[in-house]
Amino acid sequence: MPYLKTSRRRFLKTVGNSAVAFPFLLNAGLLSGCGKRSSRTGVMVRHPVYLLKNGSVFLNGSFEKADLVVENGLITKIGKEKGGSGVADAKVIDCSRFFISPGWIDFHCHLGGIGVDFDLLGPEMGITAMVEAGTYGPETFDAFMNRFCKHAKIPVYVFLNVRKNGIQIKNIFFKSKPGIEDVDGARRLIDQHPDVIKGLKVRLDSMNAPDENPAYLADVTAKLGRERQLPVMYHLGNPKPSITDFLKMSKPGDIITHCFRKSNNSVVDASGNMRGEALHAKAEGILFDVGHGVGSFEFDSAKRAFDRDFMDFTISSDLWLLPSWFKSRTLANVASKFFALGLSLEEVTSRISSRPRRLLTVESEIQIGRPMDLTIFSIADGTFEYVDTGGHALTCGRRILPEYTIVGGNLIRAGDRDRRLFMS
Repeated sequence: MPYLKTSRRRFLKTVGNSAVAFPFLLNAGLLSGCGKRSSRTGVMVRHPVYLLKNGSVFLNGSFEKADLVVENGLITKIGKEKGGSGVADAKVIDCSRFFISPGWIDFHCHLGGIGVDFDLLGPEMGITAMVEAGTYGPETFDAFMNRFCKHAKIPVYVFLNVRKNGIQIKNIFFKSKPGIEDVDGARRLIDQHPDVIKGLKVRLDSMNAPDENPAYLADVTAKLGRERQLPVMYHLGNPKPSITDFLKMSKPGDIITHCFRKSNNSVVDASGNMRGEALHAKAEGILFDVGHGVGSFEFDSAKRAFDRDFMDFTISSDLWLLPSWFKSRTLANVASKFFALGLSLEEVTSRISSRPRRLLTVESEIQIGRPMDLTIFSIADGTFEYVDTGGHALTCGRRILPEYTIVGGNLIRAGDRDRRLFMS
């Protein structure tokens, strides 16, 4: 199958040049979930009018049974139709078993390079927009634009890396000392692409932070973020730097990602208590993001945070090559794990749809007269085991499965990968 062969070649090429290639390959489970893609997946249908009949529509934070009419990507009617379809020439979709929400956004993922392709981050996965979180810097951004943004089926927003070449395997393991950044180049790109570049991203942890000044690159990025009034997304990994270092330089609207990772550097401290500085930062307008990935989400940290009513966050996959094979797998899978943690369907839905849409200043609510991409999904009942990145398991009786997306007036069948991985 071409996709799997290509992905495996890219995976081997990416990790093959690093000293950690062997453990990556050993743990990645490269053969799991492989199988033929459904011919229905990703099929795009264009029709001027859709009538989504009798679905549960996400309106003002809750689901209500309603018919929804979409004309050329514009919401034109919300309500119950009596008798027939009530809309001339409408393509009718029976949504009586489905839920309809503002289009999902993966607020932290990686496209190309160390990342994955559109077939794992596009509308066939239920995703209607994404944030490319720092894979590209000033030296590599133009190539990214030419390869991906010009051909994207969905909006792709970027949090630009001030590091010259962004995130690559080789620079994850080398110190981020002065000279690796290109602030002038980042300024130029911000001016050239204001509709695409929505923020800045910095990735620092114990593997690549310089001993003499661990937060050096973060400080450079924070200053540029203040200058250009752009949010900065800070990556939490093994310290140093620590979450305390990042919070000291953060401004309202900045984002701490991997917020529920293990307690040596998360919103929860080593004693299992909420960090006071994280609670204070939340009150001051600092934002938080899950960024599940391959090693950045633990159930215990999340549960302890929820016990302190720490509930303001976005749910994102941090999907790149490794978590595309294990751990994250899909955005719907990551979102479903929060059922096991006790969140309601409404709480999960807002964190992958309305909330990230608001942060990106795009239309966030389903309203008459407004343009809106939509995700149509179902809830599967069964016994599902969810595992965090520390290997801890929780069992839950529900799972989110994408069914369709409507993007720019196009209807796309979705969810084949989730059904193949988790329902077979």
